[in-house]
Amino acid sequence: MQVFGVSGLNLSYGDLPYNRRKFVQFCVAETTDEIPIWPMFPVRLATLVRYAWWLQYHGIHGGMSTIKNYVSAVTEWCQSLGHPDPRQSEPWVYQRFRKEAPKYLEVCEGSRAKFAIQPGHMREMARDFDLSNMDDLEDAVMYSVLYYSTIRAGHVTPASASKKDVQHLLKFSNIAFEPSFENPETVVLVLDSTKTRDQNKKDPWWTAMGRCEIEALCPVRLLKLWYMRVYSGDPEQYVFARSAGELPRRRSSFVRRLRLRLTVVAPRLGLHSSEFDATNWSSISFRKGGLSALAPHVQPHELAQHADHASVETTRKYYLSQTVEHRAAHTALMARAIIGGDGLPPVQVEAVWSSDVVDGTHSAGPVWQSGHGGN
Repeated sequence: MQVFGVSGLNLSYGDLPYNRRKFVQFCVAETTDEIPIWPMFPVRLATLVRYAWWLQYHGIHGGMSTIKNYVSAVTEWCQSLGHPDPRQSEPWVYQRFRKEAPKYLEVCEGSRAKFAIQPGHMREMARDFDLSNMDDLEDAVMYSVLYYSTIRAGHVTPASASKKDVQHLLKFSNIAFEPSFENPETVVLVLDSTKTRDQNKKDPWWTAMGRCEIEALCPVRLLKLWYMRVYSGDPEQYVFARSAGELPRRRSSFVRRLRLRLTVVAPRLGLHSSEFDATNWSSISFRKGGLSALAPHVQPHELAQHADHASVETTRKYYLSQTVEHRAAHTALMARAIIGGDGLPPVQVEAVWSSDVVDGTHSAGPVWQSGHGGN
C-alpha cells in the first residue's frame, strides 16, 4: 500500500513505524465526504482529537500516556515533512482536551473488554516454564488455577493492599488436597466470600480441579509444588504469597509479566510481533479463556455454576447436586483443548445468558458475542 497524499514522500505502508501505520489506518478508515481526512496532511487539530478517541477502540490502550505517545508521533511526522504542528493551531482547545480526556480514557480503559486466553497461548507458555525457577513456578500455578477453576483474579492477585482488594484472596485454609496431600487427585477450593456472595451466606462457594495430562499446567501438581515451597504452616497465609504476612504479587506486576510472556509466544502462534498488542489481555483473560474452553462440554447452568455467576440464583439446586469429582473432571476437559488445539488468533468473547438459562432449561449452549468486560 502506497502512502498517498504525502507530498514528496515515497514510502510504502510497510516501511512506516507502527505508530505511524496506526494513523494511516485511522485516516483510511474514517475519512468520509462530510469529514475528509484523506489526504492526511496537513493534519487539523480536530483530526488529532478524533484520532485519540479512535485509538481506544482499535487496539491501543494504557491510558492517557499511551495515547499522548501516539498523538506525538503524528505531530512529529507533521513537522518532519514541513507541516505545522496541529496542536499549535488552537492551543486552548488542545489544552482543554488534555485536561478533560484522562477521566474519559480511564472509563474506557476500565470497561474495555479483554481477549480470552486461548489453548494455544496456554500450551506455548507452558513450554517456557522451568518449575525449578520460583518466578516460573509462580506464574505456572497462578495461570493454571485461574484458567481451570475460572475463579476471579481477585482471589489470586490483589489490585492493591486495601482491605477491599484483599478480602477475597485465597488462603491455605481455603484449599484441600483430596484424597490426601501425599497422593492428591483433586484440589478443592472453598471460598467464604466472592464478588457475588458475602461471608454472611450459609453456604460458601466452592469448585474443584482435577489432575490433567500437561505436567507444566496441572493445577493439582503445581499447587502441591507451590505448597511445599512457600507454606509456613499458618493456614491464614495467602496461597499465592511467598511467605506468611506478605501479599501475593500485585495485579499490575502479574499483568505485565503475562503480557511479556504472550509477546514471546505470539510468533509461534503465527502472530507477527510488530502487530501484536499484548494489552488486549489481562488477568480476566484466563477466566474468559477457561469458560470458553469448557462451554462446548457442559450445559449452560453448569457453566454458570463453575463461573459463580450471581444472576443464576435458581440454578443453586444443580450446584448442590454436583459432587467434587464431577466438578474436578472439568479440568481434564479443558486440558484436552490445550493438548490438541491449534493456536488460533484470539477471539474476544463473552457469554450472554438468556432467561431460560437462569432456569437451567436451555440446552443449546451459551451464545457468544464480542463486546464487554466480564465479572
